[in-house]
Amino acid sequence: MATSVVAFLLTVSTTASFIPSFKLILSRRRHFECFVGAGQLLSTLLFEASAAFNVKLFGITSNAYHEVSDILTETYACLLMIHLLGLRNEDTQHLLRYTAFFLCWFAKLGDGWESVAFEVLIIISFATPAIALLTYSIFGLKKKKLRYQDMNDGDDLHYTGSSSGKFDSGIHWLDEFVNRFFMRSLPYNSSSLLSAVLSVSAGLVLLVLENLRETKLRLFHSLAQIAFGLSSYHLWQLLPCFDKDDMIGNFR
Repeated sequence: MATSVVAFLLTVSTTASFIPSFKLILSRRRHFECFVGAGQLLSTLLFEASAAFNVKLFGITSNAYHEVSDILTETYACLLMIHLLGLRNEDTQHLLRYTAFFLCWFAKLGDGWESVAFEVLIIISFATPAIALLTYSIFGLKKKKLRYQDMNDGDDLHYTGSSSGKFDSGIHWLDEFVNRFFMRSLPYNSSSLLSAVLSVSAGLVLLVLENLRETKLRLFHSLAQIAFGLSSYHLWQLLPCFDKDDMIGNFR
């Protein structure tokens, strides 16, 4: 019993590492992110209490709280990735946020407790463009920029009415759209970048250790929560909210 109490206190106290990021998104008036973040913290606390003492809270089992916590945690990660896209159009962001919530919810229902395949696929789908944009913005794309300028200077944007021409035009438009998306110069906060990378890496390592060999006091789980709480704050700090600020030009 004493071990359960200590484990509960550790896991509950380390959820406080998410409070700084919660305060940040609250100050930025990110209402949906606040809803998901608050729900994630509450469901996690209820799960920890229910699991530690093996009781139902409000008639709900620990597994049910665990499921809700997983859905909201994965949604929160996707919302972070959407933020890192640096979009200005608020309607587009709303669509992506609700889509992320819907997909994470159904992915968890589809995976159950036997798999995480759909859940990982959803997170990767949102993370890939954000990581690619971040990488391109940091390391530069001189060749890409030259290629895009050549495309605009030439006459190959004008096509005939032939079927092959229409197909080529569609491919060219898609290529131009991708280039324009990744060529945006976003003011990433370099001082937060290293901290974000290190804390995310530490969190992933601790998550693997938790699943391979957790201690009775759930130390790996507690440390992972601290790492992910820190990474959450630094990831939100990487960019300002462009849909509420006129610092850069429109991209819709």
